[in-house]
Amino acid sequence: MEKWQLDALNFEVKAIETFLGITFEGETVEQKQEFVAAHKDKRTEVTSELLRTAYEDNEGEKSK
Repeated sequence: MEKWQLDALNFEVKAIETFLGITFEGETVEQKQEFVAAHKDKRTEVTSELLRTAYEDNEGEKSK
């Protein structure tokens, strides 16, 4: 795995930990890949909801 790929994987792990409030407890690249695969859809769902809420709040502020 190239360095940029490992950096991207580490970013995904950190994003999942942050948005879902769970902790990655593995060590290997394979464990990181499994963690990301298991939680990526939920992270995307949570991120989309946060963005939608922020957009709606912003639009509401504009109309005032």
